Amino acid sequence: MLPHVRMMSHVQSEDDTTDLTAPLLKEASEELNTSEDLQRAIQLTKELQAAKRLYEDVRILCWVLMYPKAHQTKAKHVRATWGRRCNKLVFMSTEDDPSVGAVDVGSREGYTKLWNKTRSALKYIYENHLQDFDWFLKADSDTYVLVDNLRYVLQDYDTNDPLYFGQHYKVYGGYNTGGNIRKGPSGNSPLPLEISDSPIIF
Repeated sequence: MLPHVRMMSHVQSEDDTTDLTAPLLKEASEELNTSEDLQRAIQLTKELQAAKRLYEDVRILCWVLMYPKAHQTKAKHVRATWGRRCNKLVFMSTEDDPSVGAVDVGSREGYTKLWNKTRSALKYIYENHLQDFDWFLKADSDTYVLVDNLRYVLQDYDTNDPLYFGQHYKVYGGYNTGGNIRKGPSGNSPLPLEISDSPIIF
């Protein structure tokens, strides 16, 4: 509240207000300029404006592999948290479920069928959403993404250049992944993973 200024009541009278003279306005201005709360509010407003601009400029489709039994458990929580920040969120499943945005990509279900499901998901994206988004983020049901921070990083890249962000491993003939290496209880890797010289693929 401004210093030495009382709120006006519904019925005005001389006792209800104080004239905002030049010295009082100067004092109020100095107080506002040194207010940490005000500075934080201004910074937050700037960040929200930048996030809104980036939401429109850096369009991200997030797709998450999901199995039908997890639609009402895992999928609904992704949708209620970080998934809300995506321009579009699609759960790639083996059953359609409009309540969470799951689509049947025409694959069989099961851990050993993940590659087929991923390939079917990529085909679905290519046929239905390729021209509508700038970036395509693949995540798992146990992933949490800070989508606003991701947009901040991606804004400087040209979407016409073919880019892949992730990790390239040399095991099993070599493959790309976006995940991290899990360590065993002793701190050692459970598999003899050899990471390529160029861990981030652009």
